[in-house]
Amino acid sequence: MRAMELGIAGQNFVDTSGTGSGKSLTYIGTIFDHLAEETLVWRYCGSPAEGRFLDSEAALGLLDTAAPSGPISPHSQAQFLQEELVLLPRFRAEFDRVAETRSQHLVEVHERFNRHLRKTAAGKFEVVYPVLPMDVLGMYILLPVLGQV
Repeated sequence: MRAMELGIAGQNFVDTSGTGSGKSLTYIGTIFDHLAEETLVWRYCGSPAEGRFLDSEAALGLLDTAAPSGPISPHSQAQFLQEELVLLPRFRAEFDRVAETRSQHLVEVHERFNRHLRKTAAGKFEVVYPVLPMDVLGMYILLPVLGQV
């Protein structure tokens, strides 16, 4: 715990101990004051105009239960992807809202982390600024099975 406090304060330290003792947490914990990055899964249903957005947990649940019903030609795959890429700018406001909500969550998590370190109020972490626009790192396109819509 002392090594993590030193690292967060910007001081040098040496941490030696056995396997499974938390050495990695010591040096990883020291960067939390400087950088917070995360990934999340986000989803919409229907058309973007409908505004039917699902939270990360619901989107992950859908991915867990999705099963392919058959092959889709490479041409169709490319066409579906292109159609979705064209729609991405329409989601900017919703992406920004998600980023702002997540940044507030990171402040709360960081404050809990600091309480475990028994930091003083002077070291309180107050704000996280999201870097906008968010990056889209991947895309799954799930299509309904004909006759089951």
